[in-house]
Amino acid sequence: MFHRFLNRFYDFIDSLALWQVMAVLVVMLLLAQQGFSGRREALGGVELLDGRRWYTPLDAQALFNELGVQRYYYAVTALTLDLIYPITYGLAFSILILRTWGPRFDWMLYFPLSAVAFDFLENIAITILIFSFDGGTSAFTWFAAVCTLVKSVLFIVSLVLVLNGGVIRMFRRL
Repeated sequence: MFHRFLNRFYDFIDSLALWQVMAVLVVMLLLAQQGFSGRREALGGVELLDGRRWYTPLDAQALFNELGVQRYYYAVTALTLDLIYPITYGLAFSILILRTWGPRFDWMLYFPLSAVAFDFLENIAITILIFSFDGGTSAFTWFAAVCTLVKSVLFIVSLVLVLNGGVIRMFRRL
């Protein structure tokens, strides 16, 4: 079952592996970075939960208290900008892994795909925390923090796979 899914996902990514698609993805990533910079500025430059590698319920409580009603702006961007960004980096990483490693290593596509899934879970969890915030701490923060940590690790692994694949491919050509 998973193998069939991976084959379909591989075929989907292969159909998108065009320089025009990569150009659009790069532009979208740059626009998303501008959006994140604008969000950070609008929220006073504080370090948001999804920008951290780890946090506790006390950290989330302190952040939400510091943001006050502006935390709802954080929630809205977590369900808009922060849902587009994972799709964009996930597709870009997947295309680059496919092109640099080839079909023998199609299992590597699970890393960016899983990073996107955990990023979505993280954003949903943070939004739930924001809308249910009553001034105290929530044990649900641990779930969000684990999602953030796993997303971060999978993102870094995906990036390393892309860079390694590029270096290996470059040396093969030489």
